Amino acid sequence: MVHYQVTEENTIAFVGREDLAAPHVQRIPLPQAALRDLVGSTFGTMPVRAFRSQSPASWADPLRPLVDFLEDWSAPEDIIWFVPHDVLHHVPLHALEVDGECLIERNAAAYTPSASVLKYARRMRRPGRTRALVLADARADRPLVHGREQAARVNEMYAPDAELAVGPAASVDRLARGAADAPAGLAVLHIACHGEFNRADAEHSGLWLAPTETHDGLLRAADLAAMALPTNLVMLSACESGLTGRLPGNELLGLTRALLYAGASSAVVTLWSVDELSTSVLTAAFYGRLAAGYGVAAALREAQRALRRTTLADLLDYCTTGRAGPDHTGTLLDLDVAAIHLAAGDPAAALAGYQRVAAAQPTGSPWYAAAVRGSAAARLAASGPHRTPDYSARPYRHPYFWAPFYLMGDWR
Repeated sequence: MVHYQVTEENTIAFVGREDLAAPHVQRIPLPQAALRDLVGSTFGTMPVRAFRSQSPASWADPLRPLVDFLEDWSAPEDIIWFVPHDVLHHVPLHALEVDGECLIERNAAAYTPSASVLKYARRMRRPGRTRALVLADARADRPLVHGREQAARVNEMYAPDAELAVGPAASVDRLARGAADAPAGLAVLHIACHGEFNRADAEHSGLWLAPTETHDGLLRAADLAAMALPTNLVMLSACESGLTGRLPGNELLGLTRALLYAGASSAVVTLWSVDELSTSVLTAAFYGRLAAGYGVAAALREAQRALRRTTLADLLDYCTTGRAGPDHTGTLLDLDVAAIHLAAGDPAAALAGYQRVAAAQPTGSPWYAAAVRGSAAARLAASGPHRTPDYSARPYRHPYFWAPFYLMGDWR
């Protein structure tokens, strides 16, 4: 366990281990003002495009003292249990370097908002649960083709004890009914949808499910906290689902606290807006590891490591093997495939793909506009020096893609 306390002068880490009679105290020369400035500018206000193009060293290097002492106080394959404080709740500590490599290459990690929460989270787990409830792609105006694919995979994995709700069926009422239909609790609740963090009022952060005549579809954190939702594992494959506000005393607001209050033992959430395709690849790897018998923290770690190593050839196979779909679903997959060809340096294949989409879509549709933009980029690439296409490149090495996912609660 690494329990942080941010003070005006420095940051203190209390390192607890089963074999230690008392915690080791590590003083870190990162005062509160400097931390708040760096974390706020990097993870709070920096646009996603700028964050993706910025070298991770710009923030990871100055934050490295928060974890580098773990080289001496932990062993490879130990599970690192983080209890953040202050703005450290917004930092992917598992993405910082220990012993010359990202922490997840060395250790699995889990987080709790306080040390006492882990005992509560562990009491919520029930090994005998088998039911799964899966909701995905809830908003027709903001389709999530890969979210729907995630849902199908999870549903298949937990069949016949799984219930799947996609599109208009993935509503707040459906979530409430699904929880009520499983009085012993759920093994898994998987929600693949859009989410948002309300920086002015974290209690109004929420998940965008399908609207109904009586509900706008936004499942707010305050409403979620009031629900009875005993679940071994909740995975929110949604943008900014893990962001929290803070009250005096370091109490958390937002979806993470709401999930724990509702009865979740473990929750996998995100710290910032995520890429849909990379999230789908990570989710498939995560559930695959769970099915193979990994614990939750170990499964998430292996999925993140796998995503870092995913090549463009892997992505092409992922998008084209058994993933046909109707209407906009197939169109979005076609756009993804064309983008992969373009990233690999194969503008001819990319242009052919974009032109097929443009020919099949009405000129006023967003997919037609995306295809036109892609076609222009492919033509520009084709006008440059010729190079042999390279599908061995790893497009998801940047922490933007894998670092926002973190585990809150019980890591078993």
